[in-house]
Parts: sequence; C-alpha cells; structure tokens
Amino acid sequence: MTKNQINNQQRLVHQHTNTAAEQVCIRLEEFMESRLSALAVFAERWVQRSDFSQKRFLQFAELYYLSYPRANS
Repeated sequence: MTKNQINNQQRLVHQHTNTAAEQVCIRLEEFMESRLSALAVFAERWVQRSDFSQKRFLQFAELYYLSYPRANS
C-alpha cells in the first residue's frame, strides 16, 4: 500500500468510528431518558397514593419491568 492509501484507510476508519460512537451515544441517551422517565412514574405513584404499600409497589414494578423493552432487544 502507498502512504496515501494508508492515510485514506486511517481517515475512513476514524470517520466510521466517530459515526458509530455518535450513534451509541444517541441510543444510550434515549435508553437512559426512558429509564429515568419510568422511575419518575414510580416516584409519582409512590407519593400520590397513600394506599400504595410496598407490596403493591413491588407488584407494579414487576409488571412494569416485565413489559418494558430490554436494552438488547
């Protein structure tokens, strides 16, 4: 390979790496925002409902967790 070909390959690898990193960042941010939103729902429900016992909270949390999309899906 010539020096120009090597430089071009390095530039392409760098661009692809940056693009992949940006996509991972966006997906991770969306994932974390959705998880934090879910936690906010739990917090509001816990505070607003005086009859929301720990048992009911755990049942609700389990149901929510089982129906929530997974990160690796």
